Amino acid sequence: MPEHGALRRGRGATTVSLASAVLFRQKRSGLLGGLDSPESVAHALLGLQAQDLAAAGLSVSARCPTVTHLDISDRLYRRRSLVKLWAQRNTLHLYPSRDWPTVFVGFGADETPFERAITKRGVDLATFRRRLDAFIEGSRHRDSFGYDDLKAADLRLAELDLSGWSAGWGDLCLTIERRAPVCHVETVAGSSRFAHHDRWLPDNKWQSVAPEEAEAAIVRRYLATYGPATAEDLSYWAGISLVKARSWLATCERDVDQVEINGAVMWLLTADLDGLIGQRQALEPCVRLLGKYEPLLLAHKKKDWLIDPERRTAVWRSGGRVEAVVLCDGRIRGTWRYRRHHRVIDLKIALFDPPREWLVSALDEEVRRIGVYFGLEPRHITITTEDSP
Repeated sequence: MPEHGALRRGRGATTVSLASAVLFRQKRSGLLGGLDSPESVAHALLGLQAQDLAAAGLSVSARCPTVTHLDISDRLYRRRSLVKLWAQRNTLHLYPSRDWPTVFVGFGADETPFERAITKRGVDLATFRRRLDAFIEGSRHRDSFGYDDLKAADLRLAELDLSGWSAGWGDLCLTIERRAPVCHVETVAGSSRFAHHDRWLPDNKWQSVAPEEAEAAIVRRYLATYGPATAEDLSYWAGISLVKARSWLATCERDVDQVEINGAVMWLLTADLDGLIGQRQALEPCVRLLGKYEPLLLAHKKKDWLIDPERRTAVWRSGGRVEAVVLCDGRIRGTWRYRRHHRVIDLKIALFDPPREWLVSALDEEVRRIGVYFGLEPRHITITTEDSP
């Protein structure tokens, strides 16, 4: 038997080209078609980072070009087929509501940053959790709750002086969503609101999932979309330790195989191996304006497969910021930004190299798609390159 968290090594790794891996990831992430709804996109990509809801929506738009920002809000707050949760990397993500139990269990076991911080401040964690659990139990009977409700609860938060702690309330809400199935709901007067699953989706009985089952499901879906990948990649994407990432992979050892790309050994679902080797390049170039925090850009620790190393800081910036990018056949060719003005939208596209005519034409199509998503008419479109004056 292998040591805990270790994968058995079977036959030698199959050598595949980087180009095949890039094409595989483009296809599985829906950039070449195959996904037809916000729910299918959020499911296939294992969540859409959603601190900026527009960024999550633009990830959907890149796969479903007729979707608008109103469609995203409708599915979040009216149909409730999407749900906003704290998930991987302790960040907000949109997931299909049907994925909620797996996400809650898979990412919910560890002590949260808030709990670690209050423990250092001398708070007894067990006592705090009992008080918090009592508050959460009461939330089952409320349509929603917010920060004022938390302040009024018997959590002894005044002793912690959260007013001077910039991340305090956000970290507390993360802790609540780790303790119980609670999601973000529509804001009221600019203030965040939350709701318990039993109140938000009363007709959907909560489906319990065992931790091992949730972890294995996450790994399989991660590899199905973002494979081939390493344990380091999984650790980076999920925001878990490398030891835990290896343990998660070990739960799927009968379902995975090794491949070698440019000397690096990676993991792939065995069922996908033949498809990875035998795929053909798309006939037309794939050009997409991808929004900030695009899931494909956050799936692997090493970025060389996407961008030249010397240009990495143009996209992945300090403070965890990830810029919107121009993706052309799986490579980042530049960045872009937008600004909305009443009924119009302006875009500034900064390419790394001078574009050919076909790329300019493809970008025109993408600009129109961005306009459709926001329901705005594109107005000023500026394309610059690094050697522009």
